[in-house]
Amino acid sequence: MGLDEAYIRRVLLRVLDGEEYDDIRLHYTAHYPWEVKPGVPKGKPLDLRDLRDREDPDPKAQVRITDLRLAKDLRPLDLKRELNAEVSGLRLPFTTDDVLRWKWKTLLKPKRHRTVSEVKEKKEWYEEECLRIRAISFAAAALCLSVDLGLEIPEESSPDDLTEVILGWHTLISKLISALDRAVGEASKLLSGRKGTKGGRPPDPQLKFYTALVLYRMGHSPIDIATRMRREDGTAHERFHDNWKGDLTKAIKKGIEIEQEKFPWAAEVFAHRGEEEIREAALAAYDKYSDPSVRGPENVSVMLEDGGDLLGMPTNGAEQARIALIQLGSCIKWDLDPLSLNLN
Repeated sequence: MGLDEAYIRRVLLRVLDGEEYDDIRLHYTAHYPWEVKPGVPKGKPLDLRDLRDREDPDPKAQVRITDLRLAKDLRPLDLKRELNAEVSGLRLPFTTDDVLRWKWKTLLKPKRHRTVSEVKEKKEWYEEECLRIRAISFAAAALCLSVDLGLEIPEESSPDDLTEVILGWHTLISKLISALDRAVGEASKLLSGRKGTKGGRPPDPQLKFYTALVLYRMGHSPIDIATRMRREDGTAHERFHDNWKGDLTKAIKKGIEIEQEKFPWAAEVFAHRGEEEIREAALAAYDKYSDPSVRGPENVSVMLEDGGDLLGMPTNGAEQARIALIQLGSCIKWDLDPLSLNLN
């Protein structure tokens, strides 16, 4: 049904609308069960010391169609660079199972023979590994969908040909996301209520400033934060001007003012950031938040969580404090001052 336009329409809507978190959890439950260690007497009441993870004889990464949404966080040049280094490991012709094995093998360890500890300790390597994982995850989803929709990739094709297929999907999905974002922006304006209209709900323009602050504290690069803000403003198509860092600094400072005004519990955490007890609690909260064990073996090489689920405007005090502690732990980890900016 690869050429059926109605079917393709449903597939593309699924890319944007799908929620597959439960499927991801079920995947690990099914593929990484426990088994009883050799030598444990039969009939003995078991505890955790008697169990171990059972290794999969044919390990495969999971690939979800919603991984294609990673196009929003991948620049074409970055994606192409990562593919040039990795896609040659996929032999033609391939099946979807071959792609799953390729993703698993590629992401099993950080590149350049780095250890997990080295990647997590050095910010540049951490960001490089996150980019690599986004690129390979997107590429695997693009190739699996290509196979599922019947795209013919001749056996004599080169790695460059595969790269072009993946970049084609990147262009298509990026345009699709941009079109939806524009429609969302128009809908937001419509629903915000025009002047004199009863029942309209005013928008919250402060959200983008607080978002920029959270992303800064979670270690995102200035260019990534600025790019996200431009998408939310509907100006992503415009070129960056020379003083974009100055504008970003003002936006993040505005986010700090919003936090101090609207989120007193969070502000209290940062006001006491020098106290040993608060620092210990912050590091513990961040370590728990960034624990790679919940991500499964395929992504154990690096913690992918980047603070995306911390965004929004927290309403109750407990949630404010929890989010603030995670952010403070990240700042301590990456040597950032949460209330004094350095965008170099």
